[in-house]
Amino acid sequence: MTKLLLIDGHALLYRAFHATENSQMSTSAGEPTNATYAFASVLLKTLQSEAPTHVAVAFDLSLPTFRHDRYADYKGHRPPMPDGLVRQMARVRELVSAFGFPIYEVPGFEADDVLGTLARQASMAEISALILSGDLDTVQLVGPYVTVLTPARGPGAVALYDEHAVVERYGLPPHLIPDYKALVGDTSDNIPGVPGIGDKSASKLLAEFHTVEDLFEHVAELPERMQKLLQGRREQAIASKFLATIVTDVPIELDLGRASLAGYQHDVVFKLFTELEFFSLIDRLPGAPKKPRFTPPPPAVAQPFNVGLFAELAVPAVAAPAMEALASTTLSGAALSGGASAEAVGSESAELAAPGDVEEDTGTSPVAVAAKPEAVPTEAFVIDTEEAFQALIGRLGQRREWVLDVETTATDAMRADLVGIALACDEGLGYYIPVGHKEGTQLPLARIAEGLRPWLEDESSAKIGHNIKYDLTVLINHGLPMRGVTWDTMIAAYLLNPAQRGLGLKDQAAVRFGIQMTPIKSLIGSGRDQRTMADVPILDAAKYAAADADLTLRLRHLLEPELRDKALFELFRDVEMPLVPVLAAMEIEGVDLDVDFLRVMSVELQDQFVAIERQIIELVGHPFNLNSPRQLEAVLFRERGLSPGRRTTTGYSTDADVLERLRGQDPVVDLILEYRQLTKLRSTYVEGLPALINPRTGRVHTSFNQTIAATGRLSSSEPNLQNIPIRTALGQKVRRAFVVREPGCVLLAADYSQIELRVVAHLSQDEKLVDAFRRDADIHAATASLVFNVPLEAVTPEMRRLAKTVNFGIIYGLSAFGLAPRAGVSQAEARAFIDNYNATYSGLYAFMEGIKAQAIQQGYVSTMLNRRRYLPGLYAGDRSVREEALRQAINMPVQGTAADMIKLAMIRLSQRLATSGLHGKMILQVHDELLLRVPEVELMETAELVRDTMATALPLSVPVNVDLEWGHDWYKLTPIAERGGLKSTLGQP
Repeated sequence: MTKLLLIDGHALLYRAFHATENSQMSTSAGEPTNATYAFASVLLKTLQSEAPTHVAVAFDLSLPTFRHDRYADYKGHRPPMPDGLVRQMARVRELVSAFGFPIYEVPGFEADDVLGTLARQASMAEISALILSGDLDTVQLVGPYVTVLTPARGPGAVALYDEHAVVERYGLPPHLIPDYKALVGDTSDNIPGVPGIGDKSASKLLAEFHTVEDLFEHVAELPERMQKLLQGRREQAIASKFLATIVTDVPIELDLGRASLAGYQHDVVFKLFTELEFFSLIDRLPGAPKKPRFTPPPPAVAQPFNVGLFAELAVPAVAAPAMEALASTTLSGAALSGGASAEAVGSESAELAAPGDVEEDTGTSPVAVAAKPEAVPTEAFVIDTEEAFQALIGRLGQRREWVLDVETTATDAMRADLVGIALACDEGLGYYIPVGHKEGTQLPLARIAEGLRPWLEDESSAKIGHNIKYDLTVLINHGLPMRGVTWDTMIAAYLLNPAQRGLGLKDQAAVRFGIQMTPIKSLIGSGRDQRTMADVPILDAAKYAAADADLTLRLRHLLEPELRDKALFELFRDVEMPLVPVLAAMEIEGVDLDVDFLRVMSVELQDQFVAIERQIIELVGHPFNLNSPRQLEAVLFRERGLSPGRRTTTGYSTDADVLERLRGQDPVVDLILEYRQLTKLRSTYVEGLPALINPRTGRVHTSFNQTIAATGRLSSSEPNLQNIPIRTALGQKVRRAFVVREPGCVLLAADYSQIELRVVAHLSQDEKLVDAFRRDADIHAATASLVFNVPLEAVTPEMRRLAKTVNFGIIYGLSAFGLAPRAGVSQAEARAFIDNYNATYSGLYAFMEGIKAQAIQQGYVSTMLNRRRYLPGLYAGDRSVREEALRQAINMPVQGTAADMIKLAMIRLSQRLATSGLHGKMILQVHDELLLRVPEVELMETAELVRDTMATALPLSVPVNVDLEWGHDWYKLTPIAERGGLKSTLGQP
């Protein structure tokens, strides 16, 4: 049945922009994409849920319409289109065209009028039409064949309006909506209506008199109050009705042929989404390539299966008996020779195909979608017999490097069961060893482990992977330690552009090769029907895993020249890759939790919630839902008269940024901020941490991420231990839950002291800053003394506090506007202090100005080890975006160098612990701090080793100090110097 989807392009785009304007979403090249992404997401969701057969889109033109001719102030109060949206308008039109949807726009008319006309023409042809719009103006078009779909409140929520829904919402049939707006007006379009008449009054009046014209004919019959409101307003109401009425006779014709989805080309949209880096949307595209299916070749020519990464193969005409025989043998055991002459299982040949051995494939080839010349398909081989396995083992020793990719039952490496191992050493070929498939057609795990262990433990045999830390952790947990981990294509892609999204293998294949690989959900499903890879047939798993291994190998060959060309290879080889096994070992170690302590803390927090809520209600004078943005908006901006900030589609924002700006202006605001912080603390850590305890180990195992932060800092997830709010007493108290349960062991915490200030002193070579650190002076007191021009002994605590704020803030591009509220001073005072600061540390100021100029000239900044961060925001049209990019330019060389320093320290400390005979284990890294679990009898010796390693990891021209503490939990730590016996000069340059 024909179903026409009509899209109000302008209304939907505006809605998408305002819903996402704070996301600062952009491509890695700096092109803003927030509105385009949201528009595309809504479009895809509608295509999936409504399944239209035809689609057409209408846009407004930047020209006056017939309504402006009648009423010059029509929409007159609307501001110009935001710059961020102007830059995306062309992209949205390109997106619509890529889908093959016709665009309708007519001078003198709005998109609503165009849609109304198209909907009327569809109705006359008895074709069902669904209008997708960003507002409710179009509900007046609803009829027997026309419905309207609009976004509703709540993430991803939509509202569908048929005739019954319109009556339920307005108390009126659709055709009376213009009359309704004639009375209540429309502030968004600057339609005046009749002042004093609200929604309920309008609905009640029109239910009785039906039209505005009839209403004014019977004004004398109304109550006196209503007569006064309507008196003298007839012409204004009639004019408002005119403005609110969507016309349906625009001079256009609906062309169903152009609107048919039959013209949709997946290749074109895939290419555009790849360019826009909409990787999360690619799998949602209609007509997406289906899961490849196995097609047995004719019995006379038994070929290995050719894995099409994204296409189906034609099924040749094969007799049923031959089909059944080949289906069970073509990919098995000894069928390991590539090409048309490959022998079937049962032959004596068990050689693995080398590049020169592969003959031209004369079979049916898959049709590549948007494929580049190098995007050849992958040949997959299942290794499930002893003969084939021995052949593979022999081949492993003949090649210098191999890609390894494990298939498992979970994304959490600590909870995952091994299902299969994929290997590749030549582009276009992949081998799959099934391990834990429920089919049961695989070699025993003990045999696989026995055969692979010598190769896995061979340091000289290079192993390659994409996010190989996951593979390494899984193998270790299955008794298969792996050495020689030298290449991770995800890390390589990250180093080339740390700001890019889509570092996953499938995203990189799309960007680098124009290949859309099979999504994992096509194998294991999603939602309630989701299964694991153990349930997937071996042949399907083999095709999927072999393609992963093969594409990783292709990426490795592509990325190394780029790393070398940008002088990033040494950073990759000497820092990032040696860190991988260190992080894997830390994740496997895990940390102990005191669950009983967290239970008690949860009860304490609940008591605080109740107390805060009681205080807020007493101040406000009535109860309300503290978690409701709309109710909070009413309290803060209407009842208490605070200045609202950013406006959203549903009202004024009450997010954290807005409330932080209002901090100190009203006690209710301060209490709400405290309430929110406690809520997050309890849900994320106090109640969230116990749920993450691994039942097998009894510990929490965070996952360290090397490819998230653009500065090179490590981050962690599940749980995120980088974000524990340690600046508050309660946040610090969460650390009390991190304990040591191992008998005879304690925690050792090693924290770089003021490392970013020391790095900036080294980079800038500011004489005063360098001298202060070399004298081991109190840097904040010294700064206050210099800036305020007073003797050191005359520095007050307030002076020192202000100096400390600027010392730490200046490397984050702190401005007078930012300093004033933090320091509790006026902007003029803040500006004066910063000016004096820059004059005092003139070398530092010159360094920062030079970094800005260099960033603008070359588009990126670098750390001491040449880690790069590209800053496309430097060239943005929006001033605030440019200023933020300049702040990032100042910060990156400093924070990035500090990140490189602690990474080097972790690598060298891991090596030194292993060779020293000490038994301490690194278990956590948070910003500039390392946490170790150490036998107490080895505490002092380990502390000396840790401090020496950290202090000398990356030599600077100023001393690098390391603060060392120990204890039985992460909260109650004692400076280790109090135990005595630690060499005071250890680690000093």
